[in-house]
Amino acid sequence: MTLAGSDLVKVGSKLRRSFGGKSDPFVVVSRKNPSGEYMSVWRSEVCYSTLHPTWSCRLPLQRVCNADLDRPILFEIFDWEKSGSHKDMGKVQTTVRRILDLPSFNIKHTKCNDSSAGTLKIQRAEIWKIPSMLEYTSGSCEINFMAAVDFSASNNFVKRFHRSESSGSNFLQQRYKLSSESLHFFSEVGFPNEYQAALSSIGSILSDYGCHRSAPLYAFGAKIDGHSDSIFVVPEIDANEGDHNMRRMLTSYKSAFSFPGLEMTEPTLLAPVIREAARNAKLMTIENEQAYSVLLVLTDGKIDDVDQTIDTLVEHAADAPLSIVIVGVGGGNFEDMMRLDGDEEAGGCLVSSEGKKCPRDLVQFVPFRKYSKTMSHLTAETLAEVCLVPFCFCFFSPADENSP
Repeated sequence: MTLAGSDLVKVGSKLRRSFGGKSDPFVVVSRKNPSGEYMSVWRSEVCYSTLHPTWSCRLPLQRVCNADLDRPILFEIFDWEKSGSHKDMGKVQTTVRRILDLPSFNIKHTKCNDSSAGTLKIQRAEIWKIPSMLEYTSGSCEINFMAAVDFSASNNFVKRFHRSESSGSNFLQQRYKLSSESLHFFSEVGFPNEYQAALSSIGSILSDYGCHRSAPLYAFGAKIDGHSDSIFVVPEIDANEGDHNMRRMLTSYKSAFSFPGLEMTEPTLLAPVIREAARNAKLMTIENEQAYSVLLVLTDGKIDDVDQTIDTLVEHAADAPLSIVIVGVGGGNFEDMMRLDGDEEAGGCLVSSEGKKCPRDLVQFVPFRKYSKTMSHLTAETLAEVCLVPFCFCFFSPADENSP
């Protein structure tokens, strides 16, 4: 969809038409929920120093109107301010069905009374039919699953020392023990910690979509025998041939804490994880051109390379057949994770340090504790992201080459 504003009204101390002044307009698109409230689904980039802006977007119909062409949607135009106190420039309420007729709308503003605050023209609008996830997986598309777990010291990992004997002499051997306050603490009665619960719940969804390969489990934020490689693969322990991938992964996750050389440290670097996942996702397409990968990242939210991670997402992952679901574990600060999600960024997309825009939405952040009381809600949130895989799949490769 392409939108164009014309003769917008400049916002000042008084609402007035400008004869030389300029504004920095951007538009927010929202859909009306059954409750009657509007929920933002997309925010455009800012068009600086103009009263004749143009914006373009490509959005899933499910997100815009829940596939209901007659559901009200709202366009709100604002004048961007560095302080964050953006000024209202007017709004338009319409539906997708009307938008498809490429109309022009008079922009309404409360201070304009019956007069128009400008015009919003729909220059281009079309619905692009994308095969469903079921159609893809019933065909030749293969969905592959990867997971990465945050093993950093910020997960409340407590260091312990004990004396041990080796080769006839005593020495202090460094061992680690999880305190009951640790996010990785394993209950003696078998109650899963948040990492186990999220991994099990979300992994079971992905397995329903045909994840049959052995799923790799990565760890980041830890050292092995004093060496920090930023990321390492947790070895898969011996398992019964009939064991489900998720059961193997859960067992491997727990066994990682018995590694004698394991040391949970800082800094916590996520960029190497994203880079490795993107590399593996591209390698999968050598065997199957319609292979698609989903990376699940479980973290307490504290990372030390958020800017480098954004650069990696834009430069290395955006063109890979990959979607990323980040689950925030614990009650920490998840501002960095919401930045990686990108929904609140200008234009609704990530922008690298060099100004390059991410062409698609490839990261979805879900806070675990928000849905922990009802795991079905967590799975529903994740399922919503997985169901957008066909939309992402068609983003990085021509549609005619991606028929199921």
